[in-house]
Amino acid sequence: MDRNRRNRHETRTITVFDATAAVAETEWEPHVAAIIQVERNVIVRQADTGLWKRSLETSIYLSNRPVAAEIAADAIRKHWGNREQIALHA
Repeated sequence: MDRNRRNRHETRTITVFDATAAVAETEWEPHVAAIIQVERNVIVRQADTGLWKRSLETSIYLSNRPVAAEIAADAIRKHWGNREQIALHA
């Protein structure tokens, strides 16, 4: 749950897959070791109606080295946090 944002509940599920079979014999083989899937389930309360609106989103990231799900989740969260700060100061 994102406690810093009102009227919003977000759950993220991170899954890491070994990319060896997916990229074998392709131009990506030397560059991709892991495929990271982030599933976001977001529920936002609509102020005008008081009803909750759900959205489901899946993002895919590639890593050039094997990575644990916890480390991938932290890196992705920090990356987007940094981008939000940059956008606010731009």
